[in-house]
Amino acid sequence: MYLTIPSDAVSGIYNLEVEAYNYDASTIAKKQITLSGIEAEDDVEDDVEVIDDVDGETRNNTALILTIVLAIIFIVLLIILIVLITKKPSEVEEFGEGETNYY
Repeated sequence: MYLTIPSDAVSGIYNLEVEAYNYDASTIAKKQITLSGIEAEDDVEDDVEVIDDVDGETRNNTALILTIVLAIIFIVLLIILIVLITKKPSEVEEFGEGETNYY
């Protein structure tokens, strides 16, 4: 992602809000960025450093990984349940019919 900074921007801390969306979901990320190396001067090109806080992204990635792991566990348990339900019970061997009983 590229960020275009206006030429009249001054060094300081700014709030940045980015919204990403598609047809069924939307996410808004809010961060504070620090611009340094800019001073209000004439048309002078300066190097600009943007310091970003990635805590929000880490939380989103952690939630996504946890969701995927839980979905996999659910699918495995569902498959085990289906196998156990559809398993045909083995026939019980009955002793005494057709054999001689000595008691």
